[in-house]
Amino acid sequence: MKKTSLLLLTSYFSLLTLALGAKSGEAYGYDPLQGATYRGNLLRDGHYLNEPAPDLQKVSWQFKTGGMVIASPVVTGGKVFVGSHDGSFYCLDAEKGTKLWAFEAGAPIYSSATIYDGVVFFTANNAKLYALDAASGTKKWEAELTTEKKLNHLSSPGVAFGIVFIGSGTEQKLGVCGWSGKRLIGFDVATGEKVWQDNAPKGIGLECIGASVIFPNGTLLSNSSWYCSVLIDLATGSYLWNGSRTDTLTAGHYYATHCSGGGDIAYVATARGGDQSGQSQTSQLIAISLKDGAKQKNKWTVYPYPDFGEGGLKQKPKDGKDHTCWAPLAIAEGILLAPNNDGFLRAFEAEKGGRLWETDLKAPLRSGPSLAGGCVVIAGNDGKIHTLDLKTGKLKNSVPVGTKFQSSPAISGGKVYIGSDDGCVYAIE
Repeated sequence: MKKTSLLLLTSYFSLLTLALGAKSGEAYGYDPLQGATYRGNLLRDGHYLNEPAPDLQKVSWQFKTGGMVIASPVVTGGKVFVGSHDGSFYCLDAEKGTKLWAFEAGAPIYSSATIYDGVVFFTANNAKLYALDAASGTKKWEAELTTEKKLNHLSSPGVAFGIVFIGSGTEQKLGVCGWSGKRLIGFDVATGEKVWQDNAPKGIGLECIGASVIFPNGTLLSNSSWYCSVLIDLATGSYLWNGSRTDTLTAGHYYATHCSGGGDIAYVATARGGDQSGQSQTSQLIAISLKDGAKQKNKWTVYPYPDFGEGGLKQKPKDGKDHTCWAPLAIAEGILLAPNNDGFLRAFEAEKGGRLWETDLKAPLRSGPSLAGGCVVIAGNDGKIHTLDLKTGKLKNSVPVGTKFQSSPAISGGKVYIGSDDGCVYAIE
């Protein structure tokens, strides 16, 4: 893949300077890792470029693990890489579903993997980041994320500029935001040595849930423990901007992973109204302009559930139901997709926020939509894998699988791969 160089000075002695090449002195570049990381690439847009639109009709195979598979599979080189709540990380044959190798981490795995230069990176809930040889499963190195106890490790790694970036942990459980105040840290891709840490303002920390968006210009977008998005300069670790709890960007909890379509806009979803129990809430979609660099500016804001209105932080949806956007967003061809716990998949103009269509899939959506060839693939909590037309939202087909999903689908070679709450990894064709 084409790489964009980032010319920054190597400083192996400072955690606030981006290390390029570490001990070897080799300058690394930026690779979007298309198809080789969570949500399809480092922009986390869910768009699987150059993949054909899947025509899903049946389950091709299933592989049973010993626990829930909440992590999202990553499929590359004819192999499926995914971790399970049973504490093992698996490599499966993408065509047959047979196990090629398994690595025992000894703790539940929520983290989705990143594959870079023949190495698989993921975290387990034992506060460790692992680097395994993708061909054999042999451990190359492991690194400790934190010495703090009772933290959950839900963050999925990203690799750029020779560094593996990962959140250090959160005090909260899966799918629940909180005041973690933890750090974003970086490890040398070859050695596992800690070489970087964010330089957060006093009292601000990262939520460390989901995955950060990493841009070719050396900046990173993530969510913080103060209910706001932060843009970080990777060369220094400094926050280019971060919101306060009272501004329009930060009015709510962050559940869904941020995403970008590759331009100067990033997209986030917040939960507003109600409380942290997840009851009687709705979501706010926000487009953040990145054009001004050091200035935080909202380009547009919409409420996916139309009956909510603009009543402020404490207003609840009129029907008293949960309309939260828990699952990751997706974007392609100028269309932003927002799955919702009310069962609707809604589409908006990425540039202006205008409503395009909404489709009722009749069950809560905890799985992010994935896109290929003008087709949308999404899993519902009614046990079905749906395919829809990206432009119109028209439902093309639904394949019954019979389990709930929190994992998001990966698309490769016309097939869809997804983990499930019943402990299986499924391939749909």
